[in-house]
Amino acid sequence: MDDDLRRFVVDGMRLRDVGLLEHSTVTRITGEHRVEAVEVTTLDGPRRIEADFVLLATGEQPNVEPFIDALPVARDADGFVTVDSRMRTSIPHVYAAGDLLGPPLEMFKSRRSGTTAARNIMGTDSEFHYADIPDFLHTTYEVTWAGLSEREARAAFDDVVTIQVPPPELAPGETPLPMAEGSMIYGFTLPERTGFQKCVVDARSRRVVGVHHVGYGAKDAFQYLHYLISRPGGITVDELGDMNELYISPDYFIGYARLRSGQAELTSM
Repeated sequence: MDDDLRRFVVDGMRLRDVGLLEHSTVTRITGEHRVEAVEVTTLDGPRRIEADFVLLATGEQPNVEPFIDALPVARDADGFVTVDSRMRTSIPHVYAAGDLLGPPLEMFKSRRSGTTAARNIMGTDSEFHYADIPDFLHTTYEVTWAGLSEREARAAFDDVVTIQVPPPELAPGETPLPMAEGSMIYGFTLPERTGFQKCVVDARSRRVVGVHHVGYGAKDAFQYLHYLISRPGGITVDELGDMNELYISPDYFIGYARLRSGQAELTSM
């Protein structure tokens, strides 16, 4: 996730009075017949936190044993079935799809990997690179991103510019943008909660290489934005700025690009 995207989400959670202990380790859960407290080692030392209940977010493990017993296909270090881009396993003519393949354990990946396997079984050459898809995070906001983060882009290209709102020189509470259908009331009363958007551009080729969004109303657009930036020719900031936006939300990226698309030498915003 882009650093600024993560920072906005974490700060927004704290604004909502969510207590976060980063870089900490739970060492013990105490209580006789129900949870009473959690003991945690933090950067400042040990802490005891009284609690009514504890949610154990331990992750997910693959349930592949029934399949492995019948067909000993290769698995990765975490136990997930390994496949190529055509969903073929290590055993000829045996395909796998869905959560057996590992993260992201999401429905859209299961649907796409399943249809990719079916097409290849039926003789149609089809590929799916499921590590290269738009991603999202479930929080109090819609959090969505596609392509490279700013840090990844600066490691890959010599000249990178970013177009973002709120701009770096403004704190989130100093502007009501970006607003969308789900955040108009925040824009007028709590502007620090409206959202955050960033477009990352390789200035030399002028290609958009990453888009990042926190807020409401933009998630649906990312499947199209991801296609545009990841296709062989990509999409330049000039082409993006030449598109027409229909309503307020994801199309802020079009408006942002329009403000910079006429520049001979691109600069950040």
